[in-house]
Amino acid sequence: MSETKPTSPELVWDVRAELGEGPVWDAERKAVWFVDIKGRKLHRYTSGSGETALWDSPDQTGFALPAEDGSLVYGVGGGLHRFDPETGVFTMIQPVEADRPQNRVRP
Repeated sequence: MSETKPTSPELVWDVRAELGEGPVWDAERKAVWFVDIKGRKLHRYTSGSGETALWDSPDQTGFALPAEDGSLVYGVGGGLHRFDPETGVFTMIQPVEADRPQNRVRP
């Protein structure tokens, strides 16, 4: 029986996020997406190539989840947005109820 050697963590991207949260694996792109809530950024790290990308967010965000169509569903400030990584465009798909100001989709 062979013994597996432990691996050590390796820094692949010195992001220096103010409040990095919500890592999610995107199997289609072989990438990890995560948000910087306070820094208002969306980040992507692509496994294998080591490619990094980031986009400015329209407001503080709580999450980004890959969608089947290649976009991301993105919880920003006052509602849910769709984010297209090809164009960098955020589009509101569902605002938070205006009559419920305490509701939000971000931390």
